[in-house]
Amino acid sequence: MAGGVLQAPRGHCVVLGAGVVGLTTALVLVRQGWLVTVIAQAFPFAYDKHDPLYASPKAGAHWCSFADKDDLRLQRLELDTFKILMAMVDSDPDSPVMCAPSLLYYKRKPADWSEPWFARHVPDYHELDKSEIPPGYEFGISHTTVCMSVPQYLARLVDMLRSSGRAQFVQKHIGMTRTAVVVNCLGLGARDVGGVRDARMVPVRGQIAVVMGDGIGPSKTGFTYAAGVVDDGNGLTTAEATYVIPRKDGSCVLGGTFIVGDEDMDMRDETFMGFVARCASIDEQYQLPMYGRGGVISHSVGLRPAREGGRPCVCMRRCGGRTVVLAHNYGHGSYGFQTSWGSAIEAMRVVEGALLQVDLAGPRTAPSAASTPLSLCKT
Repeated sequence: MAGGVLQAPRGHCVVLGAGVVGLTTALVLVRQGWLVTVIAQAFPFAYDKHDPLYASPKAGAHWCSFADKDDLRLQRLELDTFKILMAMVDSDPDSPVMCAPSLLYYKRKPADWSEPWFARHVPDYHELDKSEIPPGYEFGISHTTVCMSVPQYLARLVDMLRSSGRAQFVQKHIGMTRTAVVVNCLGLGARDVGGVRDARMVPVRGQIAVVMGDGIGPSKTGFTYAAGVVDDGNGLTTAEATYVIPRKDGSCVLGGTFIVGDEDMDMRDETFMGFVARCASIDEQYQLPMYGRGGVISHSVGLRPAREGGRPCVCMRRCGGRTVVLAHNYGHGSYGFQTSWGSAIEAMRVVEGALLQVDLAGPRTAPSAASTPLSLCKT
C-alpha cells in the first residue's frame, strides 16, 4: 500500500474531512482505482489554528499502542498502520516518518503485567533494566517505533493525492453532498453535521509544545497510572500525559493532556509548565527555565475526536430509497495517526463489500450537477 501502485479506474467517491484519517482514506481509495473528491472545511494547506474541528496538525504523532490485549480489531488497525509506516521509512530516505527507540515508563508495574500484544510485532522489544528507568518510575519497556513530523507528513499525503491525478480538493462547509459513494471522515465534526449528529462524539483536549531538542533522541512516554490513563467507564479517559516525541528536523514535541469534554482552544500557561516539568522528569534536557515559554517554537491545542465506547466508527449504511453507499470512518480519539492506514483499508473494504451487495443506478462516475443532494444518514 505504501508503494503507491494505482489500480485501474473504478468510479467516483467523496471523502468528507481532510485530517489524517480522511487524507489516508482518500489515498487508499485512489490506489484502489477510485476517483476521489475530498471535501472539507480545513486542509493541511489552509486551516485556522483555532479551529476546534481540525485536530490533525496539532498532533504529536508517534506509534504507541492503545489496544488492549483482547481488542483484536484495534490491534489490527494499529499493526497494519505500523507496517506501512515502517515501509515508508525503508523505501524513502526523505520520508517525514522516522524510526526511533520508544521508552515507556510506568510509575508502578501493573499487578497483572504480561508482555503486551505488540511485543512479538515490533523490533527490539525488551523490558528496561532498573538503571535505565528515571527516578519516580518503577518499571519500563522499550521497542523501536515510528515518529511522524506532522506538518511534513500531512503535506506528503496531500502531495501523493495530487500526483496521482485521481484526486481533487474542495474546501467548503460540509452538510450535503451529491454522489452515490461517500466516506465520512469528519472526526469531531460528525457530532454536528446534519444527518449524522453522533451524540457519542466527545472532544478530548490536548495541549503540546514543539521545542528544539539536543539532536534526535528516543521517544519517551511516562505513564502516571499503571494502565496509563483513567477510564471513565465509557471507553474515554482523563489523565495527565507525559511524552517526548522526536521529529526528523531535530525538534521535539512535549506534552500533554487528555481532558474529556474540555473544548477550550486557548493555550494554558499552567498546563504547559506542568507537562514540561513532567517531561524533564523523564528527559533532563527539558529542565525549566531553559524551556520556559520564550524557548518554544510553537504551542498547539487540539480536540481529539473521541467516541464513547472507545472505538472508531467504521460501518456502512444505505440511505432511504436511494441506493447509496455511506461508509463512516471517524472517532479515533488519540490514535488517529497510528491507526490511519488500518482504518482507511477497513473503510475501503466496507465500500467495496457494500458494492458487491447493491446495484448502483448508472455508471460509477463523477456526479453531475443534476444529481439529487444526499443528506448524510445517521449511523
